[in-house]
Amino acid sequence: MPMSFREKTAWISMLSMLLVYGWYFIGQLPTFLARTTVVPEITSRLGVTIFALVFLQIIPIIVFSAGSPKEAQARPDERELMFEFKGFRSGFVVLVLGALLCCVGGLWLDISRPILAQAILFAVVLAEVSKLGTQIFHYRIGL
Repeated sequence: MPMSFREKTAWISMLSMLLVYGWYFIGQLPTFLARTTVVPEITSRLGVTIFALVFLQIIPIIVFSAGSPKEAQARPDERELMFEFKGFRSGFVVLVLGALLCCVGGLWLDISRPILAQAILFAVVLAEVSKLGTQIFHYRIGL
């Protein structure tokens, strides 16, 4: 089954986020486990992460847009809007759960602010991956 432009962009976004943020969080894991955080190191690694994410998402989307400019500029149909709404719903649930866990961690556990900030970022990334995964699932099954 051929993929629509919006499904291709969802795949690009999800795979690039998994790759880039996977590299980021795996690289940060030793410092989290040791409970020693160096804020300049986190900041520089996050800067590289954001730059890589922008690069890995923009270039393929430009290429796909050039290949099918009419589809890239077309308004989403009702089916695509429904997939988007379902994706936002699942992403919101994941984000709320992540926010609640971060609140618990911040209030009752002895977690430093840099680690808590990383946990919040992780919740946001999981929410976005959940949103994109839900959209891709619905594109694939067609419901």
